[in-house]
Amino acid sequence: MPIVFHFKDRDDPPDTVLYPGGGPEGQRERMASPLILKAVALQNDQFVPAIVRLKTPPLTAVDLRKDHQSPPLPRTSRIRDPQLANYPKSPLQGRATSGSAIEGFLAYAQSQGFEDVR
Repeated sequence: MPIVFHFKDRDDPPDTVLYPGGGPEGQRERMASPLILKAVALQNDQFVPAIVRLKTPPLTAVDLRKDHQSPPLPRTSRIRDPQLANYPKSPLQGRATSGSAIEGFLAYAQSQGFEDVR
């Protein structure tokens, strides 16, 4: 993070930036991804895909900014919630009962043959 939302048409909303918020140190400007996706080179021009999960503090809040101001977010803004895994056709359904997108992604990767190596 941050994630910049840029729209191209004249009637679209203005540019907006989503920053990590909250946490013990207060408002943050940047946050590294907790996942690294990479192709690892082997011998003979072969590659294997790798997913590395980093130990990072969990994202507990976000700050949406437009022109250096933080407009209020709707009360339904959630980062991690079991309800996110329960709506119809949720990509987290059956993969992350906690509603964590990271857990859901890692469960999907394992279902596709990735192995957990520690």
